[in-house]
Amino acid sequence: MTSGSFILSKFQGKIVPMDNIDSTSTPLQLSGPQTALYGALLKEDEALGCMYYGALSVFHQSSNPDRIPLAAHGLRELMEKLPRYQDVPKEAKRVTLKDKVQSLRQNWHRVVKNSGCHKEGAWSGHIDKFLKTFLDKTHEFFAWLEQQQPTRKQSAAKILRGFDLLKRPLPEPIEKLRVDEWEKIHDYFELVSHHNNTAIPEEFASWLLVLEQFLLDRLIPRTFEDHARIDEIIREGEGNAES
Repeated sequence: MTSGSFILSKFQGKIVPMDNIDSTSTPLQLSGPQTALYGALLKEDEALGCMYYGALSVFHQSSNPDRIPLAAHGLRELMEKLPRYQDVPKEAKRVTLKDKVQSLRQNWHRVVKNSGCHKEGAWSGHIDKFLKTFLDKTHEFFAWLEQQQPTRKQSAAKILRGFDLLKRPLPEPIEKLRVDEWEKIHDYFELVSHHNNTAIPEEFASWLLVLEQFLLDRLIPRTFEDHARIDEIIREGEGNAES
């Protein structure tokens, strides 16, 4: 087995990554839903499963005084890296923001130097061809920026659409609710990871549960054919947790 490989393996009811672990350590015991989500993330990409399992592992290190912010960082990373592994529409990268700003800066110096509307540091009079050219360039820049640098909510909407097997947008009010939920979850873990929100374990666990259910509902759509198998995985995990 190559270094960094992760597989689901049962050993006394524990689901663990099999490579590069200390054989003397106590493996993390996952619940049924966590087992299902871990497997779904591994199926998407090993790195995603690693982020999730790592965050859970850190959170359960009761002797680690910084365990909650560190676990929050891992979960925030998981949320932010998901688009890399989902079929999320991405704009082709043509030029960078730096390139665009540099071009606009050159146009600015040109209009300041040549426009008759600019005298002694002040603007006045009718718009001449130099100022009009700059205003047109500025309009193009902001139109490009809005397209290439979407808002966080726009990015979140694309992420959620990427989960949909048919890539169908939800009705706008429903999609807004889903996006708002995703944003609230992300904001919580981001604040905690930056030590801007002092979280107690019980509160953190409740937000973790919300994220896990959110991802489960999308990574493992519960179609009629899947119900029996998903319920079986969850029952097995919960049975192992009680034993």
